[in-house]
Amino acid sequence: MERDDSIFRRFFTPPRRTESHLRIFEVPFHVRPQTDPQADVRENLGFGFSVASQPFKRTFGSLGFDVGRMRWRPSDPSVTSAEVKQFDANQSVNIWVARTFVISFGLGLGIIDGLVTRNDGTFEHTIVPYIPVRLGVSVSLWDKVFLGLRMATTPFFGEGHQVGQTRLLLGLGWVY
Repeated sequence: MERDDSIFRRFFTPPRRTESHLRIFEVPFHVRPQTDPQADVRENLGFGFSVASQPFKRTFGSLGFDVGRMRWRPSDPSVTSAEVKQFDANQSVNIWVARTFVISFGLGLGIIDGLVTRNDGTFEHTIVPYIPVRLGVSVSLWDKVFLGLRMATTPFFGEGHQVGQTRLLLGLGWVY
């Protein structure tokens, strides 16, 4: 019996490596305060990182986290500035559309640290949990490189000035 005819021939060849992980790094490029779209944005810093397994399946999940620091001057003349620091972890469901691009939807849990400073020297400080909502789309540029655009909404329903906002993030990822 020859080697090629054996049912065990797969053991004589090196194993095939399958690419089963996707990593995406994201940076914010636009922020819009929840209750004051005309605010003068002074700072929009942060990053996001997402990890996915089996990205070439029709539907796959991903786990990510975001950190951010935003500062803006509200249109209300009695307020000097609003500053927000946030951290969240999130889970997303990703769906391939015609093997051209991926649509994703996710929810998570996070913490907002908001500081609103008034012209008279007083301030409002808030630390609250929130549920971030993520909507995004990713496109496979080549076989292993992805470009993504994501909207992350941080709703805040509390007393006083609201520190919720919506951010747009641009991401670059790769499959390995």
